[in-house]
Amino acid sequence: MFLFKKKKEPMEEFVDLKEVAKDRLTVRIFKLSVEADVDMVKSAIADGKTIVMLNIGYFANKEQLRHCLGDIKHAVQTFEGDIVALNPGLLLITPKMVNIEGRDVQNNGGGMTP
Repeated sequence: MFLFKKKKEPMEEFVDLKEVAKDRLTVRIFKLSVEADVDMVKSAIADGKTIVMLNIGYFANKEQLRHCLGDIKHAVQTFEGDIVALNPGLLLITPKMVNIEGRDVQNNGGGMTP
C-alpha cells in the first residue's frame, strides 16, 4: 500500500489596496511667510507620512524667521525626522522612515553635494 501526499496548491494572496494606500508618503510644499504658517508645517511633520518642501525665502523678518526655524527644527528632532537646506531659501524635511543622503559635510549637513 502506497501513501501519496496530496500536493498543496499555493494559496492566492489578496492585497487590500486601502491598506497599501495608508503606507504612502505625501509631498507637501509650504511657503513660510508669517509665523502662523509654522503650525501647518509642524502638523505635517508630526503626521509622519509627509515629506515637506519648505520655502523660507518669503519671510521678511529675519529674527522671527530664526525663531520659526528653531521651532520647526525642534519638531523635526521630536519626531525623529531629517532636515536639510537644498539652497538658502528651500528646506527639505522628511519623516523618520526617510533618510536624506548627499549632504555636504563641509557645510555641517546643509546643502547638497555637487
